[in-house]
Amino acid sequence: MNELDTLERNIANQVYERYNIFLTGIGIYTKNTENTFVQSIQTKIRQKIVQDPLIKNMHGFYIDPSKKKIQFDVVLDFKEKDANKKRNEIIKQVKTLFPDYFINVTIDREISD
Repeated sequence: MNELDTLERNIANQVYERYNIFLTGIGIYTKNTENTFVQSIQTKIRQKIVQDPLIKNMHGFYIDPSKKKIQFDVVLDFKEKDANKKRNEIIKQVKTLFPDYFINVTIDREISD
């Protein structure tokens, strides 16, 4: 499941980079937040990024310690017009906390009926 989740995120990133289209809702989420090490990292990241009023939520959090990779989704308010810019800002913020890690952030939008 972890490999499938990573594959789906990589596909979504490639589609965005090539076609400037965000894919959302492709499939499954993996998580390993039962681990206290992972929980502490998730908490630090959440505290850092949710200070931004345009960030509504963070979910789908997963860390692969052996590959030094952190991945998660961020729900943005529709008021944020430049999702890619915001994604890059989030990655930079997280890199200040964990500079040795590759950070993969997927942007979601808050959608309701």
